[in-house]
Amino acid sequence: MARFRRSSSPEVQLARLEAKHSELKQRCAALTSRHGLSEGEQFEMQRLKREKLATKDRLQALREAR
Repeated sequence: MARFRRSSSPEVQLARLEAKHSELKQRCAALTSRHGLSEGEQFEMQRLKREKLATKDRLQALREAR
């Protein structure tokens, strides 16, 4: 995944994080719609959920800092 530059304005950082969160949400939904996930897919789902939550936390921190 791409890293976000801290030198970007808060608005740019928010937009990037919102786009990333949306992408992660869509990827989780795609896996959730499948039945009988393989072990690898279950691991991927857990990883995506952790990354989505971390992204949401960073979004919240940026919003509160504004």
